[in-house]
Formats: sequence, C-alpha cells, structure tokens
Amino acid sequence: MAVQRLQKELRLLAKDPLPSITARPDAKNILVWHYVLEGDAASDYAGGVYHGKIMFPSQYPFRPPSIVMVTPSGRFQSNTRLCLSMSDYHPESWNPSWSVASILAGLQSFFYENTATTGSVACSARERRALAAASAAFNEKNATFRKVFPDLIGKDRRDANGGGGGFGDGRAKRPGGTTQSPRAETFSTTTTKSRSGKNLLLLVVALGVAVAALVVANLRFGNENEYL
Repeated sequence: MAVQRLQKELRLLAKDPLPSITARPDAKNILVWHYVLEGDAASDYAGGVYHGKIMFPSQYPFRPPSIVMVTPSGRFQSNTRLCLSMSDYHPESWNPSWSVASILAGLQSFFYENTATTGSVACSARERRALAAASAAFNEKNATFRKVFPDLIGKDRRDANGGGGGFGDGRAKRPGGTTQSPRAETFSTTTTKSRSGKNLLLLVVALGVAVAALVVANLRFGNENEYL
C-alpha cells in the first residue's frame, strides 16, 4: 500500500512541484524521501539550502512519517526527529489524506515560525544568516546529498555567474531570486494573450464605427445635392 501510494505522489509532484522545495525518494527505498528547502529571500534563511529526510512507515498513509532536517539551519537540530502535527510524534492528529506535498508544505510553514517544539533550536538572526551562507558547502560534503541532488551541487556558484535557473524541476527563476511555477507562467502567458485579443477587438470596433460615420456622411451629402 505505501509503495503504490508514494509512487502516485511522486508522479503528482513531478507534474505540480512545490515552490522552493525539491523532494525525491531514495533510489533503492521509496519509503525514504529527501527534500531540499530553499530559504526565502525575505527571511533570515535567505540563500540557505536545507536538506532533510522524511521516513515513511510501511503502514503509510495510515501512519505518519518521521521528519528530520540534516543541514544546520538555526531553526531545527540536525538529524533530530521533529515534533510536528504531521510527524510520528503525533499519530493521534495524523490524517491519512495528507500527502508528501502537504507534509512538505506544513514543514515549510513551520520552518519560518518561531514556535518551539522538540527538535527546534533558538538562534539569533545573525547566526541563522551565517548558517544559511554555509549551507551549500555543508551539503556538498554530504555523500547522500551529492547522490540524490547532483544537479544542486554548485548551484549557488552557477546562480552567481548567471547560469543557474533554480532547482531544475520545472520552476523558473524570476529577477530577484523568487521562483515562478509553471502554473504561474501559464497564467501570465494566457493573460498576455487575452489582453492582446481585447486590444485587437477594440481596434476592429473603432474602425467599424469610423466606416459607418463615413457612410452616413456620404448619404447626407448626396441628399443635399439632390435639392440644389
């Protein structure tokens, strides 16, 4: 049951990736997933690249997974199970309808809070910024990270040289470092096409009105000549 469910969720994530998060299962064990959370540019974690793991039980989705963050962040202790409403610390609050995507979205939201929990740490903004700056180098020393996320090795250096395009999962980088999902790009393209269509329609209507005015003017001029 767990394997089939996670395979389905992997396909869904590939079609609809989460903003600022990449998640991939272990090549040999789909019950173990690795994620990378990109620090928000407006936070103390700006520039940070935080690697972690989600370990699913064989009874998933009827039992919750355990969640850890490996990269030092100043928010969570490294390699420590986190006490969250969607983790194995609270099986009583687990909902089988939750998925990898909802787990990661919840983790991302909690990451930017200051709420204390088992596995969290209290650090200053300065310490968090320093850890964010050191996160990429820390990850590159991790053999598992290099194996699961080879495309993210040297990402910061590529971005600095103008060569990086984000996480390589279908999301595009906007100027300023924020990400834009394929859905946002599609909406933007559709909106532009819609505006162009409206402008063309207005031009056709204006031309029609002008032609009608000329026809009326000619008719009046012809009638006046008949009485002369």
